[in-house]
Amino acid sequence: PKGSLWGIYGTESSYGRNTYNSFSGAEGPFQLMPATSKSLGVKDPYSFDESQGAAGRLMKENMTRYHGDLRKALAAYDSRPSTVDEKVKNYGVDWEKHMPKETQIYINKVLANMKKGQKLEITVANKTGSDISVTSNSMAY
Repeated sequence: PKGSLWGIYGTESSYGRNTYNSFSGAEGPFQLMPATSKSLGVKDPYSFDESQGAAGRLMKENMTRYHGDLRKALAAYDSRPSTVDEKVKNYGVDWEKHMPKETQIYINKVLANMKKGQKLEITVANKTGSDISVTSNSMAY
């Protein structure tokens, strides 16, 4: 979904400020585990382009697996699909309440970061009397 990679990027590495190995061994801008990076063809997990492409492919797989359910797709990105599958099987619609607290927080943080990435505000004050032209682009993932 629009903005989801931006939300993941912000949550995983604080928009590139913390790209080094996490306590779990994840690395790069999108904090992919080495085995995941390898399976997705990433040669340099610290390369933004490679990491972003892999994160996009992983989220596409997750969104397909969970029939467009973004919350489940994000939970699978943070933990692993088998964990999400187990919780859904055992708890049905209450699956999320039984995920690790870290994953519950992660989902909400990514969603909040997605909203930040979609919001753009520009204020122009012109007190010179001349014409001003402003062009803006917003990065969308």
